[in-house]
Amino acid sequence: MRGENPVKIVVTGGHHTPALAVMAELKKRGNFQFHFIGHTTSVEKRTIERLKIPFYNLKTGKLYKSGVGDLLKIPFGFFQALGLLLKIRPKLIISFGGYLAAPVVLAGFILRIPAVTHEQTVVSGWANRFSARLARKIFVSWEESLKFFHKEKTVLTGNPLREEIFNPAGRKISLGRDLPTVYLTGGSFSVFGKIQFHSSNRLCFRLSGLSKAHSFKEPAAQTSSKALHCAGILWGGGDWSSSSSS
Repeated sequence: MRGENPVKIVVTGGHHTPALAVMAELKKRGNFQFHFIGHTTSVEKRTIERLKIPFYNLKTGKLYKSGVGDLLKIPFGFFQALGLLLKIRPKLIISFGGYLAAPVVLAGFILRIPAVTHEQTVVSGWANRFSARLARKIFVSWEESLKFFHKEKTVLTGNPLREEIFNPAGRKISLGRDLPTVYLTGGSFSVFGKIQFHSSNRLCFRLSGLSKAHSFKEPAAQTSSKALHCAGILWGGGDWSSSSSS
């Protein structure tokens, strides 16, 4: 089995951490070769390339709340996805949601390449609902999400987690004095943008006198740097970061 040619799988979508968990588990169970379709400007590009997985940049647009420029990118993204799939010739597409995955799943449907999709959030967005219509199987993280999809092909699986979460091998965080600790985590640009815009002063006040640690994506950190800095929180470029008490 291991001596045979590997089964090619295209992985795509906006949530790359569950994708990493699924790829790691599949690698244990069979001879698979993964190809990742994403954005070159994304955080996942560095992670995927570090794992020696081929990475392909897809330039497409959003349909929801988009301007003319984004709308014009949609057909281009579809034909680019079609070309990538013809080049890679995968046996399966695994989608992890977002507008990026939609043209890949559609191109795969036309080429008769089966696809499965995973929904990480409770409320499904339009792109995942579109991809789900073309997918053979739909996996969801939350029971509340079942109502958005076709009952017969939807499975409640939970959110895939990486082994590193249970067996951390990174550096330990030194928080200084023995104080209550607040841990902030997230990856959404809009969520941390709201922290900066609406509640920077409140955040500073409420977190003063505490030890703080955080972990989130680079764009979110840059957007909220002012609010986080005044609260005594240091940003480490998406890695673990911490500060002693204010």
